[in-house]
This record gives sequence, C-alpha cells and structure tokens, in this order.
Amino acid sequence: MHREVRWILSGSLIWALAACQPEESELSGSDTENVSTVTEQVPTSDGSPGSTPASPAVDVAADFLSAFFVQSFEAYEAEAERLRETDPRFLIQRNQWRFSETSPLLESYPLAAARFEYAHAAGLTGAGQTVSMIDSGFASSHEAFAQTDLSFPLGTPPLERHGTAVASVIAGRSDAMTGVAPGARLSISSFGGQDALADATREATRIRAVAQNNSWGYEIAPTRSNFDLVFTSQPGYLDALVEYARDGVVVFAASNDKSRTRSTLMEALPVLMPDLEAGWLSVVNAVPDFDERRIVSADLISSGCLETARWCLAADGTWMVAGTQSTTHYRLTTGTSFAAPQVSGALALLAEAFPDLTPHELRSRLLASADNGFFEHDAVLEIAPGFFHGYNDEFGHGFLDVRAALLPIGRTILPSEGGDDAEAGEPILMAGAAVGDAVTRALEDHDVLVTDSLGGDFRIGAGALVARALPQPLMTDRLASLGGGASDEPGRRAEADVLNALTGQRVRLSAPDGALEVSLVAPASGDAAVGLRRIGGTGRGRLGFGLSVFRNGSGSVGLTSLSEDGSGTWAATLDVEATARLSAMTDLSLFGQVGLMGAPDGNAYAEVSAAEFASLGVDLGRRDAFRRGDRVGLGLALPTAVTSGSAAMRLPVTRENGAVSFAPVTVDLAPQEREMRLSLNYRAPLGNGWTVVAEGVHAVNRGHVAGATDTGALFGLEARF
Repeated sequence: MHREVRWILSGSLIWALAACQPEESELSGSDTENVSTVTEQVPTSDGSPGSTPASPAVDVAADFLSAFFVQSFEAYEAEAERLRETDPRFLIQRNQWRFSETSPLLESYPLAAARFEYAHAAGLTGAGQTVSMIDSGFASSHEAFAQTDLSFPLGTPPLERHGTAVASVIAGRSDAMTGVAPGARLSISSFGGQDALADATREATRIRAVAQNNSWGYEIAPTRSNFDLVFTSQPGYLDALVEYARDGVVVFAASNDKSRTRSTLMEALPVLMPDLEAGWLSVVNAVPDFDERRIVSADLISSGCLETARWCLAADGTWMVAGTQSTTHYRLTTGTSFAAPQVSGALALLAEAFPDLTPHELRSRLLASADNGFFEHDAVLEIAPGFFHGYNDEFGHGFLDVRAALLPIGRTILPSEGGDDAEAGEPILMAGAAVGDAVTRALEDHDVLVTDSLGGDFRIGAGALVARALPQPLMTDRLASLGGGASDEPGRRAEADVLNALTGQRVRLSAPDGALEVSLVAPASGDAAVGLRRIGGTGRGRLGFGLSVFRNGSGSVGLTSLSEDGSGTWAATLDVEATARLSAMTDLSLFGQVGLMGAPDGNAYAEVSAAEFASLGVDLGRRDAFRRGDRVGLGLALPTAVTSGSAAMRLPVTRENGAVSFAPVTVDLAPQEREMRLSLNYRAPLGNGWTVVAEGVHAVNRGHVAGATDTGALFGLEARF
C-alpha cells in the first residue's frame, strides 16, 4: 500500500512524495535555522542589493599545481593571513551566535577552522573538478552562482533554500562570500523518489564526480530490517550507490539530533555493506576553539559519529549561506547539512592538487590529516601501510584540516628507477671539501618528485638531495701542525695536503735524518689513509716526493654516496715539495699535490665518474727579520679541489599515467671558483725548545663557494722535547 512520506529539511515540511515505504522512514532535517540573536543579512560589495557579480576569491591554480603540490605553506602564509583577517568573503563566516537567548554564545569561523585559506592562498579553487549534490531544490539566479559551472541532469530544480545554501558552501562565489571550492563544477539534482536518487547517482558516476554530497538522511537506525524496508522493493538506488562508490566518494551529513545513540541509515550504510566503506564519509557538526596550529577543543552540536566513526569527520556547519529572498540574500544557519559540503568541496580541492590520486585516495588523505589531537582515541585505523590514525565515537577521525591534507603525510619517499627508494628528508649524496658547492649549484634549478605515504606527489628542490661538508674552522689545520715544526712545513703543506681533510687522527713518523716520512690517518667514520714521502737535499734546499692512498667514507673530500650500501671512495695522490734558499735570509717553499679519486658506488640515483683533484701551497719567508732565528712568511694556498669529474644523475621529475618519469642531469664536480688563502706568519725561538707562533689567514671563495670569505688568527707556543 502506498503511503505518503514526509521529506523534512530545515525543520519544516518542504516536499511530499508518494513512495512504497513505511511512514516512519522520514527524510531527516540536516540543518538548524532557528539561530537566535542573528538577523538574516544581505551583504554586497557596495552595501546595496543587486551589485555586480564578483570575481572568484582566488585565481585559477598556477600550472605547477596541475601536477604537484607544495611541501610547505611558508611562501603562502602572508596571503593566507590576508584572506583570514581582511578578506570580506572570508570574514562573513566569522560569527557569534546562540541557539536561544539562554543558550551559550558560540563563535564560528568555519573557513579558518578547517584551514581553507591555505588552499585558496596557494591558488586552489577546485577547478576542473565536479561535485554532485542531491538536495531539495536550488535558486540558480543567485549572485553566488553567476560564475559557477552548473548542470541539472534531472531537469531544472524547484526554488528552495536548503539546496541553495548547500551549493553555496561547496562552490558559491560573489563579492559577499566564497564557497570552499569556488572553481568547482556542480551537478545538482532534486529529490523525486528513489528512481530520481538512482538517476542522479548514475549521473555522478557518468561524469566522474569526485564527490556526491548528500545533506539529508533517513532518520532510522542502520539495522538490517530498516535496510530492507528502504532498499528491497527498489534496489535501483542502492545499485547506483554501489557503482558510484567503487570510484567516487559518497558524503552524507549525520543527524542533527545530539541525543541519538545510533547513527542513521544512510551515513552508516557501510555498517551493513562493508565494501562501501572505501568510498564513504559521514560528517558531524562541531564548533571548535582553535589557534593557528591546531584545534584546542570542540563542542559537538549534532549527533556523534557513533557507528560511522571509522569514516567520519567533523566540520563547523555554521555558515552565512546564499538565501532565496533575493539574488543577493544571505542568511546564517548551522547544521550537518553545511558541514558535509565542506568535506565534498575539500575533496575537489585535493583532486585539483593531486590529479594522479583517485577519489578514494583523496578520502584517505582527509581522514589521515584530520586534527585528532583534542580528544581521546577509542581505536586506530591503518589508513596506509604503517600509517595509523586514531578516532573515537564522538568526533570520528577529528576535525577537517585542509592545510594538513595538502602537505606530506607520513614518510616522504624519493622514487628511484631501480626501486631502491630513499627517504626524501635525508640527503643521498655527500659533497666533500674538494667539491665545494658545485653539485648543489648545478641542482638548484631542478626540482624532483617525492611521494608521501598516501601517494601524494610533491616537488622539492634537487639541491636537498646533497649534503655539503662544511669547511673546517680556518685555523684547524694550522693548529694540528703545532709541535710538528711548522717551519719545516714546506709550501703550506698543512693546507694543501688532502689527507688533512679526512676525519681521524693524523700521525706523522719521520726517520732520524728526516729523509723518510710516513703519514697515517687512523680509521674513523670510514676514512683511512697511508702515505710515504721521501725527502732529500743540501744546505741550499731540499726536494721531496710523496705517494698516498686513502679511503674517504665520510664524504669529507669528494662526492660520496650516503646510502647504506655505499662503500666510500678510494683515491691516490702524488705530491712534490721543494724548499730553496734564495739568499742568506730569504727562502721559498712549495707544495703541490695531484690525485685521482675513484667513482663511489652504492647509489641508485647517480653514476659518478672518477675525478681528478689538485692543490698548491707557496710560502716566501725572510729569516732574522726582527731577531736572530725568527722568520716572517707570506703564504698563498689553494686547498684541494676537484679539477675534472662529473656525476650523471637520473632524477624523478614527474608522473605520467601513474608512472614516475626520470630525467638525466649531468653535474660537473669541479667548483666554479677556487678557494684562495693568503697568510702572514711569524715564528721566533724563545730558547729551551720553545717557539712562539703567530699567524693570520684570510680566505676568499671559502669552501670553493664564490664570494664566501673567512678570516682567522692563531697565536701559540710550541715546544719540542
């Protein structure tokens, strides 16, 4: 027998429909419009009705947003603050209100509470995305939709304020207000029985809508008997929902009845059909207290998430929405009806930011990023392998946080062609002292693709893949020479010998006549070295030749892999040193070194060639300058630098048809500018084996970085025993 079923929205009877359902299966209201102490407002750009429709709150996203999104909102912070603090289209949503004269005063700012200003500041509008909505009717002539791409697959809907309000939350835009996704397309269908619901849902599947918004529900519990009463006789709507939810996301508003102890049927449908969960979200209404970082607390003003907690979010459903009294009419209302479309619009924003993610994956981002720090968790959900998010029966996964959903979630991975992916937050190569900034400079104009735990793609500068070994303090190598007879260090050897750049303790052993010298670097941090030097000469001067072999595992010299499989770099050097007396009081010394460094291994992103390196040190001295036995020296040193060598890198740069594409980048390992050190040094014997040592050094292009400078000074006493 046919019975009349009342479809109730906004607490008043607005539609009647004949259906083969029992009378208790009412369509519940999802908003509360009896907000006291707040008069309905009609704000326009010039304070008068009928103003010219305005441009959207933000421009269409920049080209780079079509493929990647940001890893940080630092660059957009000022614009986000401007929108939040001064833009009238945002500030219209900042309201104090109460349900009655005796109820507590509440303060709502839903756009800021869910951090929508960050999406808008970064240029996201939901452009190119479609949100389907089923509601009671719609006022297409309202100024908020003058620039909105609208479609009505079931014909022109009747004029009704509830659907008008819901649509304005999703995609409205005028001088007076902005919806959460003002650039999104809307496919709007009105109620007309389950056949109409089925047709609208099939249309959502056909147009591949990212979300289907449903700010309504059957006010009955999710039991098998109620399921049968609603769907058994007319399975078409259920079949359409199942088909759409395979790829899209169905969003249902929860009940506004705060006293409920059970969810209602539609938002809880996955309880009875678990396969629907991956494409389902329920939304409750809460007014939060929040600061710039987090939700501090929240007052729930609707039913809780209850049975839907695993797929439930909270949002502040208090909105100044488009009304129907005129084309410029706006009114203040609250309810889950206006919390749900925020989630639907957020999915459109995310779909624009992450075009390679499916609606189901975008849904997971909203759940994983929801702010759940203001309540105790009843359980956790593993949203992605190894990534868990806590939830409870009251607030579900927590408060909608669009900013967090647009940022990396969980681990951030740098893909490699061979599958040996690396943590994107950690460098994969170490550029040592001999490389300077050659590698980071070559990569500074390149971006690479990184992927977070939920499959979101982000851009980071390729320079972040390389750590650069900072130069040691300028006088470290000179301090190390104290006690070793600095006057016997020809040609600034302490600064020009590559072994001084290695970690570990340096030990030098000499034969009694000084003709043979052995240098050792004790193993430390993967570094080790052995060197042999033969020195000979007469009273007029001396000449020496040396050979050394070292392993550079710390990356302090050349370009070294930082992967766990990396085994360091082997190198060999040949050096020559000479000292000559130019006169009785003047001497000249020189130290030069050349070397060959092998290719490091164990890195999936770079093939590094063998590299050649060289250094030079010269010192011109005058003896007995101020007193007998002293020496004043003027020194020039060119510390070890790579002179030839390259790295061929294969870096992930984009994603095409779901697959990561890699691009070649060739890096010259030779620094653009060489470091040069100028020094003035003085030594004077004090007797009994003591010597006073003083030196000042000025370095230009410090660390082989163009324009960098450093100055150092040393004063000390040296003793020989």
